[in-house]
Amino acid sequence: MKNAGLSFPHRRVTVNLAPASLRKEGPAHDLPIALGVLTASGQVPLAGLEGAMVVGELSLDGSVRHVRGVLPIVALARRQAIPRMYVPAVDSREAALVPDVEVIPIENLAQLAAHLGGRLTIPALRTQPEPIEADLPPLTDFSEVRGQEHVKRALEVAAAGVHNVLMAGPPAAGKTLLARALPFILSRLTLNEALDVTRVYSVADMLPAEVRRFCKLDEAGTALLRTAMAQLQLTARSYHRVLKIARTIADLSGAEVIRPAHLAKALQYRPRQVG
Repeated sequence: MKNAGLSFPHRRVTVNLAPASLRKEGPAHDLPIALGVLTASGQVPLAGLEGAMVVGELSLDGSVRHVRGVLPIVALARRQAIPRMYVPAVDSREAALVPDVEVIPIENLAQLAAHLGGRLTIPALRTQPEPIEADLPPLTDFSEVRGQEHVKRALEVAAAGVHNVLMAGPPAAGKTLLARALPFILSRLTLNEALDVTRVYSVADMLPAEVRRFCKLDEAGTALLRTAMAQLQLTARSYHRVLKIARTIADLSGAEVIRPAHLAKALQYRPRQVG
């Protein structure tokens, strides 16, 4: 703070990072903590921070440095209806990809303090996200794959239902060729979808309640799945995975209820141990 032309209070300062149960890590809290100290000591008006989220690492000279994960942080601000973000200037173009949030690029702490105090105006960064129309490099598509109908059908099911795929086999069996052909049966991403896939996040499995709601079985299907659970020793996680894949196969067939044929096909796509 002294290097930024500001003063640190000559008394003990306690920084509250509640809730304690929420894990905090990384240097992204540097700038918010510094602003908290400045507002508490009366050097920066609190009104300037209303309706704003702040993120950034502070160096010893007061400059604001890059932090990881700016895009999902700004996306969180958008979901919580926070209209303004103060971010490191080097990360501002990335942050501006998220619509409906005003992004203020910050070079250093002194600049931000002057902006909040009304002595300086930092213009918001406005960038229009580039249209997601870039063509994929020419690789291959399914029309160039001879045979492998069973695998191609499995890839269609995976693409339609957003399921995982693990291809195993000897060299030159066609795994790489099929993997390169997969993007050509996928639809183009919307802007929101493109933003979603750039975030680092953990995707949870479908909740059991949702499985019961959308993956309904008839009596024959219930009996088949019960038999498969016993004979194949399926875990609860495998049970839900088979149901979701069968739901996708049923959707592709235009069926409202999962039938034994859909379950049987889903069981064939069940991952197997390799080696």
